[in-house]
Amino acid sequence: MVEYYCNGKLLLPEWLFLHLAEQFSSEKRAFFELKVFLKQSNWGQSIGGRKTSASHSEFIVAARKSAREKLSRLPRNCFDLNQELSCELCEFIGAFMGDGHMGLYGHHAVVGFTGHAKLDNEYYYRTIIPAVKKLFQIQTCSIWKKENIMRVTFHSKRLVELLIKRFGFSTGVKFDKIVIPDEILYSSNEQHVAAVLRGMFDTDGCVFFDKRKIYRNPYMRFNLTMYNPPILDQVVQALAKLGIHSSRANSKKSIQITNSKNIEGFSGLLGFQTQDI
Repeated sequence: MVEYYCNGKLLLPEWLFLHLAEQFSSEKRAFFELKVFLKQSNWGQSIGGRKTSASHSEFIVAARKSAREKLSRLPRNCFDLNQELSCELCEFIGAFMGDGHMGLYGHHAVVGFTGHAKLDNEYYYRTIIPAVKKLFQIQTCSIWKKENIMRVTFHSKRLVELLIKRFGFSTGVKFDKIVIPDEILYSSNEQHVAAVLRGMFDTDGCVFFDKRKIYRNPYMRFNLTMYNPPILDQVVQALAKLGIHSSRANSKKSIQITNSKNIEGFSGLLGFQTQDI
């Protein structure tokens, strides 16, 4: 079986590749991740379907008609728009505010996340996709990769409805309009506030070390850059609510968390789940 995987006679399941990659050094893992590509999850079914359709066309037409009639009677993505606020939902909202987008195109609705094909790959697979399946009962998604870009797209009018009607987001360009929903920002549960911030920092945040000579040792800083002053003011407010001091950088387009007390407080309450931090 391993020989078949090596010579390309059989494709390697994604879960198995990720499991094997964990055993490699970071250099080897980076090498193999640049050499592989993902096929659509239903590519084998598509090939078999075309062959079956060509040889049994009349049967396929009747079967599809019957299936459409049955599906029309079933509810789709019928999750509760007013489901109880949870840390997982709040983190999804934070990640959407960082990497997300949505659109309505006639009868077609999409919610997507766009990030770095290598750095965000694990975060999307291990955090975003499982969260969408659990929270919204959306079991499939489209995954597109090209060079250093990765896009994960979910097709659900119900999910778009949740983001617009409950959390107040809008379609189209959002970077200068989006804000943390009041329901989360003013939640009495601090873990909800921490979760939405974690989603934002996992997608738009970074950690760097200031190595200027004025510091005896490299000085760690947590940074969040968003081209939206109102939302940065909210982040400063939310962090203060958690007892973490932050400040606006000179560019006014980012905030920074410095000194060991605030760094430790942030790491303990929020932490990071993505590798690109």
